[in-house]
Amino acid sequence: MGGVNLLIDDIVIGNNIEVEVKLQGHTMNFTSQVIMIIDDNLFISPVKSDDQTIGFNDNCLVSILYNLDGRIYRWKDVELKLIRYDGFIYHVTVLKGKGQPYNRRKAYRLYLGMEMLLYLNLSQGPTALSVNVKDISELGVGFITSDEIELNKSFRLNFKDGPTRLTLEGTIIRKVYMQHLDSYIYGCKFYDKNYLLSKYIARKQGEMLRRKNVTYSAFPVNDMAKH
Repeated sequence: MGGVNLLIDDIVIGNNIEVEVKLQGHTMNFTSQVIMIIDDNLFISPVKSDDQTIGFNDNCLVSILYNLDGRIYRWKDVELKLIRYDGFIYHVTVLKGKGQPYNRRKAYRLYLGMEMLLYLNLSQGPTALSVNVKDISELGVGFITSDEIELNKSFRLNFKDGPTRLTLEGTIIRKVYMQHLDSYIYGCKFYDKNYLLSKYIARKQGEMLRRKNVTYSAFPVNDMAKH
């Protein structure tokens, strides 16, 4: 291993890898898998959204993130191309230099601003509140309401967005009073990861890229000859 940094040789074939995309003030993360490494070329499974392969245009700032022993390393601002090699299609990038240690949020946060029902067990009995869901991630949710709620209270959120219907349970861990809104903003942690929520967030990221004119293609932009 390259000291406090990471070399391409430290990346393990078959492990997951993340593609971080920054575009017009938004950051999105997509999970892929390391398929092979040839010289400095990293081959990963094609990045997809809704079963469509994504091709990143020049407006995207793309980074490769790799988790080794719980620590994240980043190769910043790389070029990620869709390549056909030996009859198969991959996303390929050249990883020059070393991956640098990278601190970031544990999970991508999707901003919503949607009204939903939150259920609490209070001293006076079960209570339903209409709250504004500010953001959500695989790990938790943030919401705004004028009602004051004690910390460490358990909740059940009826999550609804179009065809997506989820029941999400967790506990309230943070509370901040916002005087200008005369309301409280709460930070909450889910008890468990929800596969359908992860799938919903990934789909929303894909829709965001589509709205911002990132290209989708079922065909590679280049062919790479075998050595």
